[in-house]
Amino acid sequence: MRDIYLLLLLIITLTASLKSQALQDFDANEGITQATTEAGASLSSPYLKGVGMVNLDKFDLELTIDASYNPNTGLSKIWIYFFGNADDPNDEEMEFIPIGKLPFIGLTNLKNFGFPTDLQFEDIFPPIPLKENWIGSVAYVQLLSSNSDYLSLVEKYSDSEYEILGVGSNDDEETGIYADPYWLIEYSNQDNESSFVCYTHALNNTTECFDLAETGSVKFELATDIKLFPQPATEEIYANLNNDYKTYKVVDLFGNEINSGSLNQGDKLFNLNISNFASGVYYLILENENINDVVRFVKI
Repeated sequence: MRDIYLLLLLIITLTASLKSQALQDFDANEGITQATTEAGASLSSPYLKGVGMVNLDKFDLELTIDASYNPNTGLSKIWIYFFGNADDPNDEEMEFIPIGKLPFIGLTNLKNFGFPTDLQFEDIFPPIPLKENWIGSVAYVQLLSSNSDYLSLVEKYSDSEYEILGVGSNDDEETGIYADPYWLIEYSNQDNESSFVCYTHALNNTTECFDLAETGSVKFELATDIKLFPQPATEEIYANLNNDYKTYKVVDLFGNEINSGSLNQGDKLFNLNISNFASGVYYLILENENINDVVRFVKI
């Protein structure tokens, strides 16, 4: 009888929690162990590739649970953990685990409670390995709260809200390029146009912010199927190409051409030395007779 009572209590608690949106806040670091366990159900050797959260309201996603994130504290009601499979040398297997903290239950996989399973979060956060010892989400937000560039941009774009927040590093085993992990926070306005982005080196805690909506800046529809790395970049950029492009050019936020050249037909990997570029935001434009694909990158 006692077991039945406990089971009923559990069901009532879950139902009340979801309907009353009573998920509890927690730090990004807290759910890693639970997420890894959950990822092990579908991946033979899961390894953490990134951690992030999106403002679900900005993506017009309605959930029965409270998925809010408070950028003032670094806490979230849902953190999404991205895993690859170490047994998959081609890195084709990918799993995301949304973790929430339920009252009386603790950290759990929210896919079990109706969290959408068809969301393509890998298009938002790069599917890349995450190094150890990265700064946690609470400490990250504390750093931002004292960063004058970040605060001035928040004030300048008071009509904007955070859209994406995450941490990852652009490591690519094919090229042997291993970049350090960075926190990223990006804000957009009510029309979902990007306003500004800040990158924080997750090991040495240095932060750089970039105004994406400066007066006169160019606007592009960005390609989602081209993987460009590292992001942000310091010396070189690389991009995996899905089409046969003939030419490329790099322009800055104001449309000024910074670099251009030809591409060999059939090339599947593009690389460009950007060590002499000034810090800032750039667009890589890949073209042929029928295609004009654009990818944004940041040089720091």
